[in-house]
Amino acid sequence: MTTSWRSMALQICSIELWMSMLRRVRLYKQTLAILLLTVLLLIAFYLSEEKNAFGSKYDGSEVRSVVKTKVVARYKQGQDQTSDHKKFKDYFPRNVRKFNRTNNKFQFLPDVIDDEETILVRDKLIIMTYMRSGSTLTGDIIQQSQDVFYMYEPLWNIERVLTNKSGNGTLTFLNGTSLPFVYNAEFYMARKIQILESVLNCSLMELDVGTLTQYHMFNSLSTRAFGLCANHQKDMEILGRCVRVLQNDCRKSKVVVIKVIRSSMLEMYRLMTREPRLKVLHLLRDPRGTMKSQYLVGAFNWTHLPKTSLGHCQRVSRDLEMSQFVSEEFPGRIFILRYEDLVERPIRVTKQLYSFVNLTLTLEIQNYIWNITYGGNPDGCNICTVRENATETAYSWRKKMSFASIWMIQSQCWSVMNILKYRTFDSNAERMDGTLSAKY
Repeated sequence: MTTSWRSMALQICSIELWMSMLRRVRLYKQTLAILLLTVLLLIAFYLSEEKNAFGSKYDGSEVRSVVKTKVVARYKQGQDQTSDHKKFKDYFPRNVRKFNRTNNKFQFLPDVIDDEETILVRDKLIIMTYMRSGSTLTGDIIQQSQDVFYMYEPLWNIERVLTNKSGNGTLTFLNGTSLPFVYNAEFYMARKIQILESVLNCSLMELDVGTLTQYHMFNSLSTRAFGLCANHQKDMEILGRCVRVLQNDCRKSKVVVIKVIRSSMLEMYRLMTREPRLKVLHLLRDPRGTMKSQYLVGAFNWTHLPKTSLGHCQRVSRDLEMSQFVSEEFPGRIFILRYEDLVERPIRVTKQLYSFVNLTLTLEIQNYIWNITYGGNPDGCNICTVRENATETAYSWRKKMSFASIWMIQSQCWSVMNILKYRTFDSNAERMDGTLSAKY
C-alpha cells in the first residue's frame, strides 16, 4: 500500500514537473517571438526612413539614379528628340534622388553641396537682339559648348507683369518676401538690370519666383532639367533646392550667356560699367525679314505694318547709336552681327563668336552647326523651322511678301538699312532677281 502511494506520488510529481517545464517553454517561445517581431519592426522602420525621407544620415554620395523614361516622355509631349533624353540623364543623376510615382514629385537632396571647384572668374555674354531676328539659332550655337551656362529670355516674366496691369503686380521671392511692382520706366529698367546681373553672377536665388518658373526655362540645355523640376514642385522649399542645384551648375561654368529681346543698349551700357567681364553680341536682321517673321507668329496685325516697322527701326536706330558709343567706351566688348552673315557662313562666323567669348570650337560642334543650318536636322526650337537651307530660310521674305509691303518697310527703315548695308529694291524685278543680294 505504501509502495503504491509512493509510486503514485512520484508519477504525480513527474506530471507536474513536465507541465511546469512545458509552461516555461511556451513562455520562452512567446518572449522570443515578441523580441524577434520587435527587431523586424525596427529594421523595417529604419529601411523606410532611409528609402523615403531626406534624413540627416543621407550624404548624397551614392545618389546616381536617373529620370525614368515616362517622365522625360511627359516633358517631350510626343516630340521625337532622343538626344534630349541623354541630356536629362546627364543632368539629373547628381541632383535627383528618385521620382515618386504616387505624388508625381521629385525628391531632392536636403542640401546641395559643391563637390567641384567653383569658377570665381568667368566671362559673361549677353545676346541682345529683337523678336524674330535669329537669336534662337545664335544662342543654340553658342550653348553647344560644355563651358557655357545659357539662360533663355529671363526678362519675359517682368515684361508680362508690366503689360498685365490687371493682375496684383507683386513679385514674390524664394525667401518669402514680396515686392510691389511699380508701373514706371525707372522701376522697370532697374528690375531688368537686377535680373540680368543676378544671372550673370550666378546669384539665381535672388530671382523672383515668376522668372524662375517661366516656361522659357525649357528652351535652354542648361535650364531644361530645372524647368522640369520647377514644373513639378510648387512647394517653395523644394523649389529652392532646385534653384540651388541650378545655381551651382552656373557657378561651375566658364561663360554665362543670356539671350534677351526685351532690353536696350542703354541697359547694356549700365551693366557693362558694373561688370568688367561682360561682353555684348548685338544681333541684327534685315527689317524686312524681321517684320515678316513677326507677323507669321502673330506679333502684330498686318494692317499695322507701317507703324510696327517704324517703331522697330527707331528702336534699332537708337541701339546702334548707343552701340557706337559703347564700343568707344569699352573697346573689344561689343560684337555687331548681321543674322544673314551667320546663316550664309555659319562655321566661319561661329569661329569669330567663340573667339569673342574665349570658347573652343570643336569639330563636334561644327558638325552640329552644319546639320542644323544646311543638313536639315532640327535644332530643338519649337518656334523655328528645320533649316534645310538656312540662307533660303533667312531670305524667304523676298518671295512671300508683296513688293508694296517691302517698299513700305524700306521707306520706314531706310536709315537703319543704310547703316547695316542692306540693299533696297526699287522695283519688283529687282526683288525677284536672284543674282542681286539683299545686302552689300
